[in-house]
Amino acid sequence: MAVTQFDREALAPERTVRRVGSRSVTWGSTTERFATWRREHRRDLLALTAVLIIVGGVHAWGMYNAPARFDDEGTYVSQAWATNNGELAHYTYWYDHPPAGWIQLGAVAAITNTFDAAPNAVGTGRFVMLLVKLITAALLFVLARRLSLSRPLAAAAVVLFGVSPLALGFSRMVFLDSIALAWLMAACVLAVSPRRSIWTAAGSGACFAMCVLSKETFLLSGIGWAWLLLRESSHHNRRFCAAVGLGSAVIGIAAYPLFALLRGEMFPGDGHVSLWDAVMYQLSGREGSGFILDPHSGAYGLLKLWLNMDPVLPVVGLIAAFVVMWKLPRWRPVMVVLLVPALAMFRGGYLPYPSMIQMMPFLALACVGLVSIVVGQRPHRADALLAMSLASLLIASALWTPTLAGLVSDNQDRAMSGAQAWLKANATPADTLVVDDALWLDFVNAGWSTENVVWFYKIDLDSGVQLPDGGRGVDYLAFPPLPADVALPKLREILDRSTVVATFGDGANAVTVYDASPDNPIPASPAAASPAAASNDDVANSRDDEPEDPTR
Repeated sequence: MAVTQFDREALAPERTVRRVGSRSVTWGSTTERFATWRREHRRDLLALTAVLIIVGGVHAWGMYNAPARFDDEGTYVSQAWATNNGELAHYTYWYDHPPAGWIQLGAVAAITNTFDAAPNAVGTGRFVMLLVKLITAALLFVLARRLSLSRPLAAAAVVLFGVSPLALGFSRMVFLDSIALAWLMAACVLAVSPRRSIWTAAGSGACFAMCVLSKETFLLSGIGWAWLLLRESSHHNRRFCAAVGLGSAVIGIAAYPLFALLRGEMFPGDGHVSLWDAVMYQLSGREGSGFILDPHSGAYGLLKLWLNMDPVLPVVGLIAAFVVMWKLPRWRPVMVVLLVPALAMFRGGYLPYPSMIQMMPFLALACVGLVSIVVGQRPHRADALLAMSLASLLIASALWTPTLAGLVSDNQDRAMSGAQAWLKANATPADTLVVDDALWLDFVNAGWSTENVVWFYKIDLDSGVQLPDGGRGVDYLAFPPLPADVALPKLREILDRSTVVATFGDGANAVTVYDASPDNPIPASPAAASPAAASNDDVANSRDDEPEDPTR
């Protein structure tokens, strides 16, 4: 029997009609839906692919050599390694940060097999940071388009974020902030979803919860994100969307204190760490960095470091943010996501080394928003818009060139690599090593037991660490200069009887190797035994996390 047209339509998969722009599009199977979506967004996909190639290429070029490895990176990678081996951290977990960030780092490293493929342990994390950077850049493009920016301007925002020396240097390093930033961008993208549904609100809240569970300091962005969610919700279901979105964020974030409560570590007690102690330490126990505009403060030194890396994007972006807030009402919540963390830097408390990370894509967005205000986005101005975007990028690139050249061509890791190679050539797995945390996992992977290689901070700050023969069984030490104000009496006692046997690099980035073996016949002078102290203004060695004795 012949099949009529009516029969074909009756037997076909169920179809729905959806408005796309000014047209009605019939959607059928998943394949048809994807094909329709791809046709509708092919130009965006081409533009995004092009800028991701640029951003990914610049990021990957020299990412293992610059910036130099330092201990925070080693800490996060070692903690990621520990989670893959059934522990929350490679030493006592003391609630310094929620563990979600390095759990994700470990999972991605395991899936991509980079623990074996990277040139060193920190390189494992740096490869994951490349993937995180590409995801963040793609989400920035989507957010820019959903905020009604033209395709050239959205692409320009991604390029600004991708090749700024400040963003490039910090996004290469293994920081939890970069992981949290990707989740924050996802939360903002879902908040401005054109669907404006309950599900997108719930997804946005879940993403913001993951953002905070990756790095708790991103709570500062919550004001702008919540406002964005409220503003972008449909007036028909705004209250419900807000309740679902905010509720999912609160429930997700509450998992962290619930985790501590279930482990019996919510409040202080004998013989265990506590979330309460960690929070108090983060809020009031850390020495403040001083006022950011005081030339004698550590915060000012950090500001100088940031502006030396990129004098364009932070300054222009912050100025542009205020103009965009005035001229573009829909952008105001997004600019608040940027401005609240920026203004928090002026409070005079502790200023973490990677604080700029969470602001970088929003600074780029503010810059292109300002261009859209100046030029306009009407079709007949497309050429002028593109020309102005390219001119801005060229001007910025001229100022960025020296720093970018160093990031893509210099080997800034020579000192750490030299010390690592020296120890592997002169020490055996039977020797006890006290090293920077950037080297810890490399020696574990090279055959040292976790008892025979010790992160130098933990000698004094983790009572669970026991050195052989009360510290007299230590054979070699290797790490950069210690900050002048860091009191590590047990470590300094070992250094007092040690001899400098090799030094790699110079200045604050030097790595010194000491022979502390008991049969060392050469008495060391105090000047030789103690590593050169880094000044408080030497923010190149500022730590994001000062470890604390977990059982004190």
